[in-house]
Amino acid sequence: MAPLGIITAVVSAIRVGGPRWLRAIIGRARESKGEAELELMSSTSADVCELWNGETIVRTLGSPYVTEVLWLEKTDSVQAIGPSTNSDGSDEDTLLDTQNEESRRAFLAPFAGVFSLTDALTAKLVRSSRNTDVVEVNYTPSQLFDNNVFELEADPVLVSVPAPESRRRRRRQKHTENIVVCPPNLSLNVTGDATSRTELAIVALFASLFQFGVIAFQLVITYLHPFNENFTKNDRRAPPYACPLTVAGTLFVILGMFACSMVVQKRSKEEDWYLERKNIPEGYRLRIAWLQRHQRVTDQNFGGFCLYAPTNRRRIMSSRFNNTKESPNVATVLGSAISIVGFVVQFTGLRGMHYSATLAQLAATLFASLLRIMVRRQLGNRPILDTVPDGQELDWMARKTTNCSKWTVKPLNTSDPPEEGDLGTFAARSRLREICPLALRGSFNNIACDIIGKGNGRSD
Repeated sequence: MAPLGIITAVVSAIRVGGPRWLRAIIGRARESKGEAELELMSSTSADVCELWNGETIVRTLGSPYVTEVLWLEKTDSVQAIGPSTNSDGSDEDTLLDTQNEESRRAFLAPFAGVFSLTDALTAKLVRSSRNTDVVEVNYTPSQLFDNNVFELEADPVLVSVPAPESRRRRRRQKHTENIVVCPPNLSLNVTGDATSRTELAIVALFASLFQFGVIAFQLVITYLHPFNENFTKNDRRAPPYACPLTVAGTLFVILGMFACSMVVQKRSKEEDWYLERKNIPEGYRLRIAWLQRHQRVTDQNFGGFCLYAPTNRRRIMSSRFNNTKESPNVATVLGSAISIVGFVVQFTGLRGMHYSATLAQLAATLFASLLRIMVRRQLGNRPILDTVPDGQELDWMARKTTNCSKWTVKPLNTSDPPEEGDLGTFAARSRLREICPLALRGSFNNIACDIIGKGNGRSD
């Protein structure tokens, strides 16, 4: 409704989903898929990524070293779990709740309180909007500690023993069959919750009412007597063709823009992952962050940062390029043709009408633009972030996820039990090595050998 940049929208649809001959007309016959995705879409893929450059989020070609980390963080409202008697003198319900809470903590123990998105799905801390199938894995106490690492009397959510590598590998293979992993979408997650569907519906309703109000105004000043007496052109009534062409052209433009926007929309596939607060252990909250290492992508230098999702965020959004087998060529050709014809017809009709008809259409376009600005208002927010030391990204993140206030340089082996608190940070580092990209993992291994394994030459 009341579109701005009609030619730009048509060219964008052709670049994203048009046939080669149509892309040749606009000079984009040899354009790669990544270039169109970079400039016109919100998705990320093997070709396109999003990084923080110290001032804003930028989209660039290349493969980034960014990982998405979820972890359980203690809150101030931690309540001790213990038996209590209800009003009728029975403690069976309380005992059942206690057992369920303890079972929940035991199930989360192998994750060491640190999760990737697939791990969070397995642990039922998040759920997919598309109800992605995830096979549930049950753990027994004997499975949790079968790698002969010392068991400490500490929080089973944050201090835990990772499962053997063979089991972790099998678990990842089971739960990633229906999940497509792409570089994280920073712009969709770190600046606050996206606009709700209700607000989008209200905005679309107001824009539609304003646009059709303009069409009604153009009909009134042309055909309704005596109002049309004051809206003449050169002291004469508007030509018979002016109003029909204006109305028809406007409707054609609306229909064509809808088709072009659907072509661009269908080339990306968005998924929402909602936080399941009922499954989060009592006294904890689930935090989300995106860890970015120091790197150079397409001749651009990017520093190390950790960007956090707002604490009130309820979902994680991802957008990836949709390589569908259904070709949008027909929709692109029709949408482009209808838009161009409507643009020419509308312009011809407005030339023959009173200038107030053109001003009314301009006012509708400005009003719709203000509504778009309001819908995208969160894009101007600066995300919450921390600067991360170069080469110590995973060590820093391990301390962050476990609230480690003291860092001790010491060897860790099975003959000398670690002190209380050491195992939690070490387990978190082990989990981060599993879920991080290979480049991040490699940089971490070098640091970990110096800090953790100085006595025995091992990092695990």
